[in-house]
Amino acid sequence: MTFSKTQLSTYMRLIRIPRGPTLNFRIRRFTHGRDIVSALRRPQTFPKQFEHAPLLVMNGFQDESIHIKLIAT
Repeated sequence: MTFSKTQLSTYMRLIRIPRGPTLNFRIRRFTHGRDIVSALRRPQTFPKQFEHAPLLVMNGFQDESIHIKLIAT
């Protein structure tokens, strides 16, 4: 995973080595994790919460474009 910034926007690139694909995403908005925790009424942290990667759910999208299918597989 790499991040880059141009005059137009900030981008995130996911690279699968050695045989691709490479996925590029334009970042429109982001929030720091510490800002989210500070906005909670009762912030809770668990010692094991960062042991596993987050789960990305890609079902339920109405658009069945080729690029959506590529990301979901």
